[in-house]
Amino acid sequence: MSKVCKKCSQQFEVKTTSIQSGLGTLTVIIEGITIYVCPKCGDTILQSTDALVLQKFKETLDYERSEVTLKEKEEGPEILTLPEVAKMLRVSHQTIYNMIRDGRLKGYKVGREWRFLKKDMDDYLLRLQ
Repeated sequence: MSKVCKKCSQQFEVKTTSIQSGLGTLTVIIEGITIYVCPKCGDTILQSTDALVLQKFKETLDYERSEVTLKEKEEGPEILTLPEVAKMLRVSHQTIYNMIRDGRLKGYKVGREWRFLKKDMDDYLLRLQ
């Protein structure tokens, strides 16, 4: 079945191409996609089955991107407060103060409040194991 261009009334040529897409640092190349190209105006149309496959692929990538974003949000803030650290370690506030004074925990005084980097807490927990 031949297709005719609506812009210039020329008959489309059938070609096979590839499309490149990606997620983060990964690159995916989808080969063997059938397209119809107008030789006069360059208009292109995807074959319906290939269009459906690409649409499903895009939906999957969008879902994966949203999952990655959701996981980043669930990891919590990069800076923790004293109550958050006490809860994380399941100790009292006074124990946290003692750990800071002894040098077991690295904390930063911001005004009257103590702050802790999540990275430092992760390092501390790894040292305990």
